[in-house]
Amino acid sequence: MRGGSSEPERRWTRLAKVPRRFGSRPRGRDARPQETQAVASPKRPARRALIFGAALALTLIAIPVAAASASNMWGVYFRYPTTDPQDPGLMQAAHVKTARFPVKWYEVQANPGDPFDWNSAGYNQRIGTLACKGITSLPTLQAPPPFAANDVDTPPVDTQQHRDEWNAFVSAAVHQYGPNGAFWSGPFQSMCPGHAAVPIKWWQIWNEPNLPRFNHSSNPVGDFATLVTISHQTIRSIDPTGNVLLGGIPDGPAFHFWTFINQLYQVPGIENNFEALDAHPYSPTIAEVRDRMNRYRHVMNHNGDKHTPIFIGEFGWGSGPRDSSVNRGLKGQAKNLTRSFRLFVDNKKKWRLKRVIWYEWRDPTSSPPGQGCPFCATSGLLKSDFSKKPSYRAYKRFAAHH
Repeated sequence: MRGGSSEPERRWTRLAKVPRRFGSRPRGRDARPQETQAVASPKRPARRALIFGAALALTLIAIPVAAASASNMWGVYFRYPTTDPQDPGLMQAAHVKTARFPVKWYEVQANPGDPFDWNSAGYNQRIGTLACKGITSLPTLQAPPPFAANDVDTPPVDTQQHRDEWNAFVSAAVHQYGPNGAFWSGPFQSMCPGHAAVPIKWWQIWNEPNLPRFNHSSNPVGDFATLVTISHQTIRSIDPTGNVLLGGIPDGPAFHFWTFINQLYQVPGIENNFEALDAHPYSPTIAEVRDRMNRYRHVMNHNGDKHTPIFIGEFGWGSGPRDSSVNRGLKGQAKNLTRSFRLFVDNKKKWRLKRVIWYEWRDPTSSPPGQGCPFCATSGLLKSDFSKKPSYRAYKRFAAHH
């Protein structure tokens, strides 16, 4: 999301408390001793010790396994063209596992037939420095050059030549960064000697295609479906285990997400050409985030796609002065992060959530004029000078245990 209409505040709805994790200690009233307690017999200390030891061992085993099974769920959006030396380490310390960012075609190929230059565009540096810390990249393939489309927000599908040129771009990306990609056996080894490759397995096609601002097609659903289909075919021809993530779909005043998704499912065979949907449930309140996620899942289920998972590829709140939209102040941003993450954990199975990506990692040094986004300048977990906000510490605490 780069903008969005403000929505009226609704009454806060209290969320159900998250069940205590296995092995956690009760607090508050629950910590009071029971009025009657069983008194252990002093005659069998060995047996008691054995039982206690077994229970403790099970606890120590169970907790890390549970945490590890969900640890890949959390990510951040990263807008900068290259990583600063501080970024990867701070991400790793906060248990960030995925970094989502755009990969712009026009940055790696200026003219038709030119070789793709991933290094000069900064993608080798960005993907490599993150991988050195075990962080997987989630690229959003977008932004065609002038020879392939009228502008960067027009899907290049109007002619067979433009479709072929797009497929060449997608193919080059997979050959560079997918399993057995040239990057992992070449430049990455000099960047991070001896470190295991972190190949890209998920490829996102376009971003926010239901917003006219980011999809200039006269047939937005049909052209987006074509782009997804040909991309899936290209990716699978190179990496049979590769996955397509639909371009993130927020709500929009001109084209609501449920309408766009419903129309997309009317394209024959489209459900076979992506492996997950990307929801952008930006909302002023937690209750509205929950309502939107319920609706994303309902639309997919209604169209017979109940087993396909959902990524939350963007969502968040700003730390700017509190307003009626999505700015909540420093403490309010952290509070909403924790409450929303609890909501996602509680509903992970119901919504079939696979990833949750906070928008965004670090505040920009400046906001582009006319961006039209009331919170983008303050939505980071870090300030632009790398100082940690309360939301960074909240993210770190939550991701460490979920």
